Amino acid sequence: MKSLFRSSKTLSSIGYGLMEKMVEIVLGFLTAIIVTRFLPRDEYGILSYIAGIMVIINTINISPENFIYRINSTIRSDSVKLSKIISSFYIFNILKGVAILLFSIFLGVVLWINNDQSVYFFVMLFSGLSFLINQISTVIRVFFEVEYRQRAITRIFLIAKLTRLLLTLIVILLPSIYIIVIRDFIFIMIQSILLTYVFKRDYKFNLLSEKVRDSLRISTRSIYEYSLWTHLNGVMTSYIYGIDPFILGFFVSMNVIGNYSIALSSSNYLILLFQVLQKNTSIALSYVDNVRKENIITSRFLFYSIVFSIVQCLFFIIFGRYYLSFFVSDSIPEIYSYFVNIVIGVSIVNCIRPISSYLILKYDAKKFFLFCTLPTGISTLIVYFIFAQNWGALGIAQANIVSYSLWAVMQIFLLTKTNFKLNFHVFKSTYN
Repeated sequence: MKSLFRSSKTLSSIGYGLMEKMVEIVLGFLTAIIVTRFLPRDEYGILSYIAGIMVIINTINISPENFIYRINSTIRSDSVKLSKIISSFYIFNILKGVAILLFSIFLGVVLWINNDQSVYFFVMLFSGLSFLINQISTVIRVFFEVEYRQRAITRIFLIAKLTRLLLTLIVILLPSIYIIVIRDFIFIMIQSILLTYVFKRDYKFNLLSEKVRDSLRISTRSIYEYSLWTHLNGVMTSYIYGIDPFILGFFVSMNVIGNYSIALSSSNYLILLFQVLQKNTSIALSYVDNVRKENIITSRFLFYSIVFSIVQCLFFIIFGRYYLSFFVSDSIPEIYSYFVNIVIGVSIVNCIRPISSYLILKYDAKKFFLFCTLPTGISTLIVYFIFAQNWGALGIAQANIVSYSLWAVMQIFLLTKTNFKLNFHVFKSTYN
């Protein structure tokens, strides 16, 4: 009975996760159309350029709360210990957010001086503030996920996204980068406030119960044991996904970066479904410690990922020009040439996302970083620079395929070193 209950919870979590991503696709699609059509292309390029800088800053964004996925099966029955861990991670994230805010302000001043435009400082300031506010609720969101509270997360996300869409409408009357930056800050603020409210309403945990010294001790131990390697994997993954506009900044104009960024942001919608599948792979794996069940879970999500990825890739290659025409009315052939290469690369990664979850959670996060993510990240930087220098934006778009293919090959190779065996009974109950 307990197995059936957990299985139904997993399906419910997937359902609400998919609903959240569908909302993100629909509302994000509408906001993206407004922004790309009305915001000046050079300002769009500035946003993408600074987003690339924030990817680099994310290097120090170590997230101890990921440890909750690892220990969930053993700690969930001990409310005292769980409260201590949540409070420790919460305080640690606030301190980290303040540090990154100060660093963002410093970089904003440097960019202002170098470019003689105050807009760089403004964007960096609000990027840092958004990061700080987001850190306040990150631990709560992870806790809700392992508690199968995806329904609450989805409702809060819907409220925040609708507000974001309404604020985006202002861009039609007043097309300005400042509106976009303030809009994103308000979006993060709403999510954080509502998540915190629901958490304090439904749970008795005191988020500030631990002393700073104890919080740092518990958080650093969790980071050392597990979160460091998941963080480094996340950092390198962010580099691979988002560093290309920053690298392009050395070789092309902001207008070209703007066109490339439209192709890049348009392809972001292609990963949303697969993020849900990967997240639920991780959650399902966190509840089992049996090799056979682990193989069934991973095989099931791998099957779904491969099938959906192939279908989606073919669809956007065929209808990509029509899809892009929703976002822009000019430069479509140029943007499509970037887009189609990015789509192929992203589709390769989408296929193997459940493998990533399995290797990190059930094999060894450290080895996954050292033998998969790190070599891919380093080679990506090299390939991106070479391709961008020689072939510009089209070259770096093609480099996506090279980089993602290498990442897939290395993960599959590491998978052969584990106890994983592909289980073709993908529709069989996991908990039997």
